[in-house]
Amino acid sequence: MLTRRLALAIAVLVALTLAPTASALKSGVYKGKTKQGQKVTFKVKHNRIRKIKSYVNALCVKYGGDYSQTFEGHRYLPPGSWKVKSNGKIDPKQHKQGRFRYVVNGKIKGRKKVKGQLQLHYEREYFTGTTTYFTFCTVETPFSARWKKAG
Repeated sequence: MLTRRLALAIAVLVALTLAPTASALKSGVYKGKTKQGQKVTFKVKHNRIRKIKSYVNALCVKYGGDYSQTFEGHRYLPPGSWKVKSNGKIDPKQHKQGRFRYVVNGKIKGRKKVKGQLQLHYEREYFTGTTTYFTFCTVETPFSARWKKAG
């Protein structure tokens, strides 16, 4: 009797250990859209989001002058990868590339859908005669993507 219970307990532990967690994101290529209407694609491998490709329109504000506002379009090609935590949330770690700071945050919905936000922040400094101007640019656009194929 004790041997059967022990065998059953071991079998249950092995099954739980080998079974994928509910928050494991299926590996492969994901495709979707941003709220700005742009395509977004990325790859998932070992519960990490990487090789994100999109296009974003950033709002830029000029400081030290007329405080004018403009929009600038940028390819969204961040370095590094973002981990999907066991609770299903994307770790919103910041990755830098030169003056550009990239953040991806959000949450997975099941094993094949991701909803979140792409963020890009950067600034530049320029001189005109004796005056220094700064322009700060930022974008935070929601996105949604689904699993499309393995790879």
